[in-house]
Amino acid sequence: MADSDNTDPEEIQYKQDDKTAKKRCIRILKEMEFRCMNSAIMNYELSSHYDNLQFRVSVVSSIAAGIATLPAAKVIPAAQAMTGLGSKVTKLGMVALLGASAAAVAYSQAAEYLLPSLKRKTTDYNKAGAGWQRLELNIRGFLASSTVDQTTVNEYRSFIEHCGEKREEICNIARPEEWSYKKYNATCSHVIERYKKRNQWHMEFRRQQKEVEEEMKKTG
Repeated sequence: MADSDNTDPEEIQYKQDDKTAKKRCIRILKEMEFRCMNSAIMNYELSSHYDNLQFRVSVVSSIAAGIATLPAAKVIPAAQAMTGLGSKVTKLGMVALLGASAAAVAYSQAAEYLLPSLKRKTTDYNKAGAGWQRLELNIRGFLASSTVDQTTVNEYRSFIEHCGEKREEICNIARPEEWSYKKYNATCSHVIERYKKRNQWHMEFRRQQKEVEEEMKKTG
């Protein structure tokens, strides 16, 4: 009777379908893991981009503020004394200084609105990058601890649903810039390179760890 049960066509088909469903779930999770890794790199690059931009705007804004407050009464007489061209230099100098001051004031005012926006983008992209990295780690952990024989299809599906909810939360933190999205979705080289470096780092760490352990055994 047991032999008959083991060779029952419906039972065999059920097991095959169940195993196929699990493999498809695993493939979906591996694809999600790859996308998380890609998104983490992309968001961290955007965070660094806006952080650098924020620094440059701050520096130029400080210079502009200095120009805007530069006293004309001291600059123009100094220019006259150095050139000896009299009123012509005075007029040209006044026009140039007034133009520079007006541009500096305009830039400083624009920077006051721009800097908070850049700071917010830096923070949001960094937070999103950390979120993608955490989700990637969760998926890796689930795949490492699950097995096709013991983990049920419902458990796989439940975890995929959980990952989908987390993905939605992270996507609402920051939307990638179009130029960055195109860059990171045109090729997988960015992720592959990071994956190689991470594996090399882990291999080097394990090698050194083994050397330390062996040395500790020798010294007792």
